[in-house]
Amino acid sequence: MDKAGLTSVDAMRREYDLGWQRRCMGMLARLLDLSAERSLPAIAWTVTDGAPQLLARCEGYPQTRRQNDFQAWKTALTALAGPPDHANERALPERGAVHAYAIWERHDGVRINLAAEWDNITGTGAATPGRADR
Repeated sequence: MDKAGLTSVDAMRREYDLGWQRRCMGMLARLLDLSAERSLPAIAWTVTDGAPQLLARCEGYPQTRRQNDFQAWKTALTALAGPPDHANERALPERGAVHAYAIWERHDGVRINLAAEWDNITGTGAATPGRADR
């Protein structure tokens, strides 16, 4: 055991986790630089604790901004990393909303998961009253 009370296996696992978290932070720094260069909207970012992954959430207010924020970031990430490995936009009629995501599995060793949800005010399902401004 070392000074922190870790076995050699625990210490190796800790170094491995810190390594990919540093990679994620480096990627996040590059994406924030890209955001500044291209005047992209501010979005929420999370570095996950279980894998080298960045979660990017378009949670702008008012909620009507979210679709445009999502498209702006999807366009910028596609220019940087190529087309997403997975992407979808689907209506959630029971909630009167649309959920969209785009995932780049491995850009410089980091998975980037971009997502947003917005009211479906123009689709076939009616939006939930009072939610358009969230």
